[in-house]
Amino acid sequence: MSSGELATKEVFEWIDTMPKIIRYSDLLTRLIGDIGSLKVEQERGTNCSSVSCYMMDYGVSESEAIESLQKIISSIWKVMKEECLRVHPVPMRIIKNLLNYDRSVAWYYAGGDGQSVSDGRTKEIINSIFVNPIPFC
Repeated sequence: MSSGELATKEVFEWIDTMPKIIRYSDLLTRLIGDIGSLKVEQERGTNCSSVSCYMMDYGVSESEAIESLQKIISSIWKVMKEECLRVHPVPMRIIKNLLNYDRSVAWYYAGGDGQSVSDGRTKEIINSIFVNPIPFC
């Protein structure tokens, strides 16, 4: 099934309902990106992220906020895996593409901001996630 065959009215209607797997994917990538790009954004003077909000809301240090957010990320991954096992009214390829995107974001930001400060790993990451992925579900 080609990507064009996946872009049906039914798929877009399903996405528009904001199912749990879409909401959690959005939250997951936001938290991962915010943690990964934190140092670069601080250096730029643009520090409006989930990390800074968590610090202000709970009166904790940066490292405590990151630790708490990483626990939330772990919980979200569990939900994503559970959602992968559920039956959805869209082709499984849609779910796999979504999970591959989430996995690529997680790897992209592992150890820092893979977009602003690329050390040449970006091509390797994209190839390993989208060209030669490890089966997830």
